[in-house]
Amino acid sequence: MDTRHYVRRIAGLPRPPRSAVPGGSAELEKIELAYRALIEETGAGVAAVDAGGSLLFVNRGLGRMLGYGREEMMGRPFADFLHPEDVDRIARLLSDARKNPRQKLRLDFRALHKDGRTLYCDARPTVLPGRGREGAFYAIINDITAYHEAEERRRTAHERLQALLSSTSAVFFTCEPSGGFGAIYVSDNVAEMTGYEPESFLKNPRFRESRIHPQDREKVLAEWRGILTRKSLAVEFRFRRRDGGVLWVREDMRLIEDERGRPREIAGFWADITDRRAAEDSLRRSEMIHRHLFEQSNDPVLLIGLNGRLIGANQKAADMLGYRKDELAGVHFRDTIAPPEHPDAEDKFKALIEGRTVPHYFRTARRKDGKEFPVEINVSLVRDPGGRPLFIQSIVRDITERVKAEEAIRSALKEKDILLREIHHRVKNNMQIIVSLLRLQSRQIKEEALKEMFRISQARIQSMALIHEKLYQSRDLAGIDFGAYVEVLTAYLRSSSGTDASRIGMEVRIDDVRLDINRAIPCGLIINELVTNALKYAFPRPGGAARIRIAMSQGKNKRFSLTVSDNGVGLPESVSLERPETLGLQIVTDLVRQLDGRLAVNRAGGTTFRIDF
Repeated sequence: MDTRHYVRRIAGLPRPPRSAVPGGSAELEKIELAYRALIEETGAGVAAVDAGGSLLFVNRGLGRMLGYGREEMMGRPFADFLHPEDVDRIARLLSDARKNPRQKLRLDFRALHKDGRTLYCDARPTVLPGRGREGAFYAIINDITAYHEAEERRRTAHERLQALLSSTSAVFFTCEPSGGFGAIYVSDNVAEMTGYEPESFLKNPRFRESRIHPQDREKVLAEWRGILTRKSLAVEFRFRRRDGGVLWVREDMRLIEDERGRPREIAGFWADITDRRAAEDSLRRSEMIHRHLFEQSNDPVLLIGLNGRLIGANQKAADMLGYRKDELAGVHFRDTIAPPEHPDAEDKFKALIEGRTVPHYFRTARRKDGKEFPVEINVSLVRDPGGRPLFIQSIVRDITERVKAEEAIRSALKEKDILLREIHHRVKNNMQIIVSLLRLQSRQIKEEALKEMFRISQARIQSMALIHEKLYQSRDLAGIDFGAYVEVLTAYLRSSSGTDASRIGMEVRIDDVRLDINRAIPCGLIINELVTNALKYAFPRPGGAARIRIAMSQGKNKRFSLTVSDNGVGLPESVSLERPETLGLQIVTDLVRQLDGRLAVNRAGGTTFRIDF
């Protein structure tokens, strides 16, 4: 008797005749007991279902699988134990199987455990033959939940791996652990990186090796051979693309062993580092250039860490301070400065760290042997790309020779200043002698007109002598206070005038104007001529508020304006400035031209001369 006959028996189907069983009734009972034990104790579930879908038989294995006792399941529709989403599909498949009993059918479905869990099962249903039980079938059912979950984990891991491969530019590969390290698998994006399809690497075991740059090949092969002992490696090399270009790749590989520790395969990936290598090369070139500039700079350069200690210095700095370069590392910047200047140096250091600007300054530096010397220092704070302080760069210049030269220049300038003052003093004295000689000579002259000419000449010489007097008295030999000069000049002209000048008022309004000697002398002579003429001719009759006014200012255009005015009888219309007939006006017009100026006269309400230069 086979299992099918036993299932028919326990499912209530007609028993086959005893004559069909060798040994008769006793033998049949023995066989039935054996099959019963086999079906009841098997780990698989066994069920028989009638044509209406109700359970005719359930073994203990199926009860254990679903968490029910046999009595709880017998007579119930088998659909009660299926996942609702699978009921219609399984019913449809079983209906098709009944129509074609010879068809071998395998079903995958979800069953519901008594505690609510979902089990994944497979079954191989078989239609039971015989009259009176048409449409009935039995099935052996296996719980494949563990297998299904393992497959789900494998599928999820595979999907994650594919997502990783598609989201990265790195090329993943596996290769043989011996021989030519031929590729077993290469990800599809290798075509984008190298221009070669994956098949190129898979067909030729030495294809990957052949595309390595000749200058890098021996190094890479040596690294590959060492992976069997080191288990992993990382190497960078150049790879020749299909289009002839060269790319830099970083290859990371790891040896994978079987359960006995024997090499099984090598897994790894390539990363395109062409841009990184180009950036590194550029950085190295830049660093080399800056290092060269740093070392070859004509000025000593110190690099000071944020703790105040030196982290670098060029040879010029070491020579200047009397150290070896390696000795300077770690020296505090205070040790390179004269002690009295330490507080100010600390303040400037703190200001730099806080981000404040420190203009270049002068300092007394201190050598290793204690010798001190003057220096000029430019400092700046160096920051990283994120704006965080890194260190302070200090460019130091020994100005010992410059200080000596400046001291020599100051000494020479002082000597020159003394000499110029002495010259102006002597010129003024010589002019005073000339004035005195003219005065003595005029005393012997009887003619009044001639004596007047001598007096006017004395005044002209005296106006120039006053310029030299003011220059050697001035704090700055480059110019004189013109207002103070005019005050003295007008006082002299009033006192030396032959007319009764005491009745004429003098008003001097000159802004803070300083003139060099080349402009002061012409202006002084012009004022001398115009004031002398006004004193002599503007007020022929006593009475009235006689007044002479002298004013001078400098405009925004740096041009000067000088006016000499009086409220006297006025300049006759017959007097022309273009063709002056008197010596005084001739001198005035000539001096205005010397100043590259312009002369204008206003005859209303007296006389006003205006000179712009």
